[in-house]
Amino acid sequence: MAQEDYLSGSSFGQVAGSLLGQKRKRDRKDFQKALLASAIFESFGALQKQQKQTIIDNAEDVKEKYSDIFNMNKAEYDSYASERDEVKKYLENKEVYLNENVKRIIDNTDEVSAARVTWDEVDDQPKELRDKMYAAYNKEYKDLQDRMEALVLNPKVSIKTFEQFNKKAADEYRAALRLVEDDPTKQGLIRSAWNRIFKSEKDPVRAEELREAGLDVTGNMVSTNSELIELQNAMIKAKEDRSTFRDSLDKEIKINSFYKPLVFKDKEKNMGQIYGETIGPLKTYLTTLDDKYKNTTIDLYTTIVDTVIAENPGIPSKNIQGEALNLIIKDKIDIDKYLNAEGLREANGKLLIEEYEEQSDSQRKEAFENDPTLLAKVVDAYSKQGQSAMAGLISDEYKYIYAGSKLYIPSAAEKQNIVEKIKSRLDPKKDKLLLNKPEMLGDIASDVAIAINHYTTRVNREWQKEGYDETQLLNGAIDFVFRKIDSGENLLNSKMTSMDLQGVRGEPFSPALIDSLPKFIKELKNEGRTDDFIILRDSYIQEVNKLSEFDADEKEELIKKINDSFEDQNVSLEKVIVSSSGQTFTGDSIVENNPKLNEVDFNANPLTGGYFLKNSRTLLDIMDLESLTDKQLVTLYFDAQPKSAGGKTRLHDKLGLPEDIRLAENELKTLKLRSDFRNKIKNELEQRKYDGPLMMAKAEDFETIPQEWWNQYMIKNPIGISEPRGALERGTKYNPQG
Repeated sequence: MAQEDYLSGSSFGQVAGSLLGQKRKRDRKDFQKALLASAIFESFGALQKQQKQTIIDNAEDVKEKYSDIFNMNKAEYDSYASERDEVKKYLENKEVYLNENVKRIIDNTDEVSAARVTWDEVDDQPKELRDKMYAAYNKEYKDLQDRMEALVLNPKVSIKTFEQFNKKAADEYRAALRLVEDDPTKQGLIRSAWNRIFKSEKDPVRAEELREAGLDVTGNMVSTNSELIELQNAMIKAKEDRSTFRDSLDKEIKINSFYKPLVFKDKEKNMGQIYGETIGPLKTYLTTLDDKYKNTTIDLYTTIVDTVIAENPGIPSKNIQGEALNLIIKDKIDIDKYLNAEGLREANGKLLIEEYEEQSDSQRKEAFENDPTLLAKVVDAYSKQGQSAMAGLISDEYKYIYAGSKLYIPSAAEKQNIVEKIKSRLDPKKDKLLLNKPEMLGDIASDVAIAINHYTTRVNREWQKEGYDETQLLNGAIDFVFRKIDSGENLLNSKMTSMDLQGVRGEPFSPALIDSLPKFIKELKNEGRTDDFIILRDSYIQEVNKLSEFDADEKEELIKKINDSFEDQNVSLEKVIVSSSGQTFTGDSIVENNPKLNEVDFNANPLTGGYFLKNSRTLLDIMDLESLTDKQLVTLYFDAQPKSAGGKTRLHDKLGLPEDIRLAENELKTLKLRSDFRNKIKNELEQRKYDGPLMMAKAEDFETIPQEWWNQYMIKNPIGISEPRGALERGTKYNPQG
């Protein structure tokens, strides 16, 4: 700053001193001027030195002030060292970090400590304790995830070095120091006076701005010096930046992470080993307890074992048998569902005997005359029960029915021929048990023979003229009997009809076959097989839907023809709904009474595009939740969840919507719609005071919603109502031209 010392020790002072020292004679006036000049310039020099010192002092004040700020910042940054270490571990593998730490937290809870268990032992605990541990795990997992995600965004943690963390304060410090040291208005007394007198103006707004930035401003006079204004603005900007940064540090960051609760499953068990250790002894015990267990399938025992394990996850194999007996005693397992073919026959035989003994003579006579096959089955049932004498008496009493109906009772040779045919169609591995039971095969062969005879003598004597041969007839009868066995149907009905012979010729389905329906319907009606009307109707509709060469309108006409065939025969069936997605449903849809629910709009936004169900909210609002059980409501709650991240809900499929139609016009509204619907379900459960699990629901907490309930809300054929894209005459998929 040598340029600032132009008065002290200057040539002006030297001249004045020289004049006095030499005691030269001067004009008094000149001497006074010189003396005055010397005094003035010496004063200026002192003032200039004072100004320089003021700048130095102010600079030191700035350094001291910001040194304190830097020290506080350093202490604050260092205090988050451990959080930075934890975040580093978290970001390396989030799932591992969360699982390990949540496990540690759970193991140290009071409840778990009191129970003297650890998280690793959770699957072996009673259900009540398991549920509590699961709930605690999910809560701690979510809380920890939210905390860590908040820390990831926290500058105290996310900024890698202190230099970066302190940068805003350092920038402000440098701006403040420049404002003190480089202020152009304080680079000399004359320049300072010039700026004060000629380079300043009144500006209250600017003055207030400078005061808010902590700058010294007296009144409303502010400098117009461009260099000073630039320094002031730099200081204001630096202070604002640091203030914003400090606000971000002090602001509490709250994160509600997308969290999918864990669906806990019991530890994988070696079920093969468990079955091997338990099923044999269990079966032996039960068969000695009651003969009815001799004719049950292996599925009975696997079901019993599975049920016991589901209710007691940690149960040792040696204790399963005892728990299994409890299930049997309490009738928690329906044995009839697991009867094999022999067991079904025996059960049906007992039923026949009970019905026969409850009937009067006239009722028996009428039943046998209407269905001679029933007589053979009653006689056979008594024989199987060891009552051969009774079987003989019944045969003698109603022998005229045998003769009159020409009931076909196969000879031993004929029966064996059918048995061999059956055996040729069985799988040596899958049907090993049946193949090793010749008596059972003989009974099935008798059923096949009776079915053939009934069809050829009482149902359709013109069967040969219709193009069937004996081989086709035999194959059709075997299919008929085994369908009944596989479905667990009552084997007492051997009244085979033409419907049961469909497919034996291997002909592909064609619309022309619909013309045969009246004949099939009539035969089923005559034989009392009214339960098979729906099976017949639905099988034809399914075949129609497979006709790829037909469009939707043509298929709809064929389906109408099928329905008309039944109505013409005075057969009343539930209405069939065929959705535009090709799914078939039965029952009345609410859409039929409210066509607007079927309306589809077009989303003009090119970013989302496509079509959406205009009245989906209305449809969801009118759904009858009261008719559903608690477990069905839990199922519906999860039906409203996406099938996968970003995917459609199960609602889309349940409502029969085509794939290209959304529930709402964009993803955000879809999410809101689904959320509102789930809240509606939760409210219904709360009103019922449901205290079971929801997000932690397991298999036993769900119950299938009847298809009949869903059928009420089916979207049959969406109707486009919006303006089409592009040229109006072009039309769109759901808003065709015209």
